[in-house]
Amino acid sequence: MSYKFGLAALALTLILGLSGAGALQLQGYSFERDPRFDGRKITDDPESLDLVGGTVIQCARACAQRQWCSSFFFTGNSSACSLHETVFWLASGSVGEESPGTRYYRVVAGWCPQRDGFVYSRAADMCVFIEWRYPQTATNNAHQECLAKGAGLASNFTPFKLDVLIDLLQRNSLSSSYNFYIGMTRVRATDAFEWMDGTPADSLTSYWADDEPGSSENCVVLKGAALYGEKCNALYYVCEALKP
Repeated sequence: MSYKFGLAALALTLILGLSGAGALQLQGYSFERDPRFDGRKITDDPESLDLVGGTVIQCARACAQRQWCSSFFFTGNSSACSLHETVFWLASGSVGEESPGTRYYRVVAGWCPQRDGFVYSRAADMCVFIEWRYPQTATNNAHQECLAKGAGLASNFTPFKLDVLIDLLQRNSLSSSYNFYIGMTRVRATDAFEWMDGTPADSLTSYWADDEPGSSENCVVLKGAALYGEKCNALYYVCEALKP
């Protein structure tokens, strides 16, 4: 598909040499290159553009013009530009397919911590830390771990925001084998579930798995695309840093 670019609505500057990786910076955002994906490409993209001799700057501009776009692959020798709603951040030699000359960039918001593990989704304007590597921890400890990172257990999900998180986990192969605590707990006095700030968690009823939650389960985990009740045992978790 051919894509014609008009005048740039945003000032865009190419800056090379940041930690040896390079970055594309524009108003309020940085498209940071992840060199772990060099020479590889993930092809299940929602939109592919043939820039016909275009540049990585044009590909970044195309992503910036689409509010759903959180990352892109650009192949220099063919000017192919693949835009993605999700973010790929777990890289290995088997991710995607070989694509010589391809580089991967993802959006990073200035307010989202730049530490390893935090991932920014522009589509949902959401900054999360997904703990899947280290020893599992009970829900109270998970909340304290999140606070130590300047965040809290991920909470106050809308259906759209939860769908974005589910897609992020699935695209990075973390959906079916992991149980992730989120910031939803049962209030025994009312037997209802609420978020960490006391807001009723009643907009996600369609996400409960069959026969969930159990009557003795006070915590909630996300596994795959569904919510499950848990007895607050040691599990992995998702933190969220809130936008100022």
